Amino acid sequence: MELTIECKQRVAGSKPNQLRREGRTPANLYGHKGSESELLTVSTKDLEMLLRKAQPGKTMVEVTIPELSWTGKVVVQDVHKHPWKPFAYHVSFYTSNK
Repeated sequence: MELTIECKQRVAGSKPNQLRREGRTPANLYGHKGSESELLTVSTKDLEMLLRKAQPGKTMVEVTIPELSWTGKVVVQDVHKHPWKPFAYHVSFYTSNK
């Protein structure tokens, strides 16, 4: 079973709480450009479905970023969850740029 998710590039200076109200979850992609990270957003609904199937730190996920014309395999490394609400606050993806 292959897991895929589509991300969008996040505008620098965008407010995370505003993104969450719009149904988007802030995310970062590490490792695709060396030490630089890429600011992204993910549909909250799609992320919730992905997290039901993927284990953080173990499961490979294919990420597509249309604005960057980039597709690659990543690992969901960190998932920050809200302390008392059942949703992810932020997610970090890592790729091994091989």
